Amino acid sequence: MSDISEETHEFRQGNVSCLFSTIRYLLQIKNTIDDKRLRELVNDKILQIKKLSKTNLSNDTNENNEVIKKTFDQIKQVKTTDNENELEALVLLYQIIFSVVFVTKNDQIASSVYVHYYGRNSLSLQRCVYIIYDETSKHYDPLYLFNKSNPNEPMTIFDCENNIIKILLRKFFKEHLKCKKKT
Repeated sequence: MSDISEETHEFRQGNVSCLFSTIRYLLQIKNTIDDKRLRELVNDKILQIKKLSKTNLSNDTNENNEVIKKTFDQIKQVKTTDNENELEALVLLYQIIFSVVFVTKNDQIASSVYVHYYGRNSLSLQRCVYIIYDETSKHYDPLYLFNKSNPNEPMTIFDCENNIIKILLRKFFKEHLKCKKKT
């Protein structure tokens, strides 16, 4: 990978729409795992976390643990829609920070842009990926760094503290999301 600069690189938004496809693209694992298997791994991690913390399960059990078993079976069968839990589980699975840019648009202009860093509390994590979540159309897209001098060299995983990456992100917000305020 060549040196990153404002002159040679720019952020671009992919067109994937699904959280799991976006994750597979950004982590460069799209040829080794499909969305269904990634969803299973995430659900298993969520179950593991819930078992460890016994969240929402401790007060409603009988001596045979029938309610706990039913709750875990229900969790395994239901497609997870709680993206916050999914993103936290992905942090644990892949040891990377997921930076989600929440965008709300009015007339194709971003009226609200907010970035949430899933996994930021872990001091050991130094790498991150960027995801756009369009709150208006309810879908996810990957953000990747495009090398103008070598288009076949997209970059999707970044050092969290890289100042050039932060500058390029602000430029992307301003130019492509049409943010009027400084982000």
